[in-house]
Amino acid sequence: MTKFQTAVLVHLGEMIRQVSFTDPGAHSSNIQVVKHSDAASSAAAILYVIFFHLALQNYAEGDLFEDDGHTFNFEKKNAYIHKKYIFSNNSLSSRSADVNGQFATASWIERVVIMGAARPTSVHLTNADGSKLTLDFEHNAETSVLTIRKPAVNTATDWTISLL
Repeated sequence: MTKFQTAVLVHLGEMIRQVSFTDPGAHSSNIQVVKHSDAASSAAAILYVIFFHLALQNYAEGDLFEDDGHTFNFEKKNAYIHKKYIFSNNSLSSRSADVNGQFATASWIERVVIMGAARPTSVHLTNADGSKLTLDFEHNAETSVLTIRKPAVNTATDWTISLL
């Protein structure tokens, strides 16, 4: 039996778009990408919070599509980013899902919340250039919720967060 994951994009509490895709582990998981602050203009930074609900295999995946929000430059000039988020083997990675899209953005990831995670000893961010940072986190043992605060990575960049 095929089950589905759902990535839900939310803007200020309102669902913008819902995308379903096959869960290779045949267990339900989901990712929500929430816009944390509203931008007054396209040049303002948008802060995102990513919520992961892990499947039984400790796996989840989803996408983020970002463009200027008011033109059709995503079609005419490929002015967009399309990121694929995959949580697997205690690592969360952000990779380009479409190399044709090119979009400069000031938007960044403000927080990552992983539901169903065990408490790690430490959390590390590896940027595309290979630089590494140790990140602050909180884990609620009662609810198995891990909150990683301020990875502060730009939404257009590739990166990996490792739970050790």
